[in-house]
Amino acid sequence: MSGGDDRHGKGPAEEASEEDKFPEGLRVLAVDGDPVFLTILGFLLRVCKYKATTVMDARTALEMLREGGEEQFDLVITDLHMPDIDGFKLLEIIGLEMDLPVISIINLPCQLVFCYLFVVI
Repeated sequence: MSGGDDRHGKGPAEEASEEDKFPEGLRVLAVDGDPVFLTILGFLLRVCKYKATTVMDARTALEMLREGGEEQFDLVITDLHMPDIDGFKLLEIIGLEMDLPVISIINLPCQLVFCYLFVVI
């Protein structure tokens, strides 16, 4: 048989899929002022086997980050529109004070999120 016969081992597609897996155990701080969206986001992060911590305001998030920051979290996901400190300001402060990646999001209408959940689950 040719050198490309992978019947007895992993084929290239199988090897690539193992490399592309989500990094289980990623410690994520999710910040959003909408309790429904925050609950859904926390649920989705846990489905991906991430260790999710959820908070409803940027001030609490900053306190947590300043206390344990880089040792406590690998990533921050924040809404851009929050009542106390908006996501842009939070992103700026995190960028100046610590070395953590931040993903900024804009809330989708809850109906779209529930449709997504229905399809995923």
